[in-house]
Amino acid sequence: MAPRTKGWVLLSDEVESELQVLRDIRDLLRPIADYYQAGYDLRQTVRALVNGSPARRKVWDLIDGVLVQKELERQSGMDQGNLSKYLKALRAAGAIAGDPPKRAVEV
Repeated sequence: MAPRTKGWVLLSDEVESELQVLRDIRDLLRPIADYYQAGYDLRQTVRALVNGSPARRKVWDLIDGVLVQKELERQSGMDQGNLSKYLKALRAAGAIAGDPPKRAVEV
């Protein structure tokens, strides 16, 4: 059989067959990728929030489900207003839950 053209490149039947196998594998993996996409997006959002400043990173590291907000404020050095806004953003993103706050995801 004559080679097929793909753009400007000639593809042999063997190469065309291998490409089809790769396309089939890609198509089989798409539902798996779609299933885990939300978790990946959440981690990206949390990373952006956590890595905003050294103080935010310190608070994130202290959030363990034991320390209350007042203790987080004392140990991190972040002022009450900023800490409150930060915890609210983390809750809204689904990164923390409960009171005292506990991490719902690791980054």
